[in-house]
Amino acid sequence: MFGKLRYYTKILNAGEILRRYFIINSFDGVLTTIGVLVGAFISGGFTNREIILVVIATGLSMFVSGFGGALLTEKAEREKAIKELEKVTLKKLDKSIFKKASEVIILLTGIVNGVSPLLVSILIIFPFFILTNQTECFLFSISVAFILLLVLGGCLGKVSKRNIILSGLEMLIVGIVAIGIILLLKFFNG
Repeated sequence: MFGKLRYYTKILNAGEILRRYFIINSFDGVLTTIGVLVGAFISGGFTNREIILVVIATGLSMFVSGFGGALLTEKAEREKAIKELEKVTLKKLDKSIFKKASEVIILLTGIVNGVSPLLVSILIIFPFFILTNQTECFLFSISVAFILLLVLGGCLGKVSKRNIILSGLEMLIVGIVAIGIILLLKFFNG
């Protein structure tokens, strides 16, 4: 099965797209979860269970959005590519390996696009499942989020053949800026 997936990915040159979707949507999942956590922390009055439910609900919404959006977008793009190839080859490609590979890659893209933000959201809130002190939960969760941002940035650095640490720090800075903006809401709201 994985061999076929790798083969389909290779003949359609889809690895770059899958990697991009994974990183972008993981990044979105991390920042969205940071937003929920910081918002809950500064407003207070939420139990661990409520925070877990809100983050998972948000992650599930991002899953549906990411899966559906990628599925529809990739379907349109792949159908266009098949039609252009049919035009050039003057041959219907309904039963071709390219058609089969396109169908598989459409589904795989949707899965990657949907699962990545949900997965990172659950990883980030894991401390809320095992700890009771909310301040500790918050600090551990933000630490996990920061580690994920460093890793995602490092992946981008590796892809672009840039300094991995610098790329990780750039992504981390974006997370810190997001927290700063959210904290400004508290400042202006009293």
